[in-house]
Parts: sequence; structure tokens; C-alpha cells
Amino acid sequence: ALADEGDNILLPCPGFSLYQTLCDSKGIEARFYRLLPEHGWECDLEHVRSLVDERTKAILVNNPSNPCGSVFTREHLLEILAVAEELHVPVIADEIYAHMVFGGATFYPIASLTDTVPVLSVGGLAKQYLVPGWRIGWILIHDRNGVFSAELRDGIERLTTLILGSNTLAQSAVPKMLNETPPEFYAELNATLEKHADFSTQELS
Repeated sequence: ALADEGDNILLPCPGFSLYQTLCDSKGIEARFYRLLPEHGWECDLEHVRSLVDERTKAILVNNPSNPCGSVFTREHLLEILAVAEELHVPVIADEIYAHMVFGGATFYPIASLTDTVPVLSVGGLAKQYLVPGWRIGWILIHDRNGVFSAELRDGIERLTTLILGSNTLAQSAVPKMLNETPPEFYAELNATLEKHADFSTQELS
């Protein structure tokens, strides 16, 4: 929907392998920008700059990160947005692990930090609500200045018909899950995740 065959999209390395699979299936070149382990797996923004050309259609930012487990600070997200604005490249934000943070980290939706850079935010129920089999997700279009073409929305809608979607019974539960889940659920989930992470680190060290 965003890129044509022969265009390119910037992807994080290391990153979720399905990104490249999806690019390859559409004839889109995947260009990988480095994440820096010595800086908490932040994006190497100079490397990003070196990869952009006239056929670059987006930079994908995965935060919180799979597989690195990092959570970007507000300051680093603003740095990413500054580069995206400088290079006139929209952001695809994979935020499927939104708010699933611990250890003092804070999650910031990247679209909430800009009024100028267009952002496609990808989210879903699978991780935070522990229902991966339901296959329910969404794309939020943040385009305050009308940068995206009208065809983008149509293209996204067409893409949703290519994959077998979730059943209507599961879909009917979504409003109540999003609006009526008590805050204690999220706090207890993150506390459990932190406990398991600490245990795994201790046993594998």
C-alpha cells in the first residue's frame, strides 16, 4: 500500500524476520539499518541516513523491540522523528508490545511525539491480552498534514483481505477488552513478565 515493486523500506537489524518476508513477497527491497547493542539497541541514525534514497518509502521502527527487548526513550524517539522529517520519510511503527515494559522503562507511542511526520502505527491484541490465536490487529493512520495519498487507505483495506481474518465472535469482544480491562491486569502482567525475565537471566548467566 505504501511502496511499489522496486522501492525500498528500512528495517532494523536485528529485527523480526517476517518484515523481510513481507517485503520480498511484494518485490520491495529490504534495507537493514543497525541497532547498537552498546547503546541499548538504539537505532544507528547515521546508518539510516546512508541508506535513504529517492525510492525509500518508509522506515520501520519496532518499539518495544523484538527480539532485542529494548524500549526506546522519549529522547531517542524524537531523534528518529527528526531524521525522518529531515529525509521526508514516513514511519511504520510496530508497537505490538506497547506498554509491556518494566524495570523503570516507559513506553511512548511514536505518533504522539510528532505533528509533522506521518506514522502508520501497527498494534493488536496478541501480546498484551495473551490471545495470539485470535489474529486481531490494527493499523492507525496518523497523517495530520495529509502527506499520505488517498490510495493508501484503499491499499491497506485491500491488503487486509489477503489473509484469513479473525472470527466475528472474537471481534465482538474487542471494544470491551480495550475499554473495560481493569488497570490491575496490565500491572500484574508486566510484573509477571519481569519476574520471568529475571529468572531466565539468572538461570542462563
